[in-house]
Amino acid sequence: TASTHGLIGLIRGLSEDYRGGPITFNALCPGYVDTPIVERNITAISERAGMSADEALQSMVRADRHKRLIDPAEIAAAALWLCAPRLGKHQWTMYRNRGRTDLKSRALSRETA
Repeated sequence: TASTHGLIGLIRGLSEDYRGGPITFNALCPGYVDTPIVERNITAISERAGMSADEALQSMVRADRHKRLIDPAEIAAAALWLCAPRLGKHQWTMYRNRGRTDLKSRALSRETA
């Protein structure tokens, strides 16, 4: 979506602006997460499309690379991993593009940091 692409652009820009500094910038864009927001989307889709809630859910799941809703605990684990001190001066950007989740990294050496 446009908001996801805007967020990714912001994170990439900030990562470049603050390259070598003590701050890293990360974005988690997981797609469909099993939350009340998705429940409302399921209801809205089923009402608009004239299908059952289960059919609406299945249409969302089929369109997702993972073929399931993501558990919020998985997102929390990814956030904690990105904040781990052992990552040091690594700059990370995680993004989701057309159902594909990619993790790109650019390691900044301690000499250039």
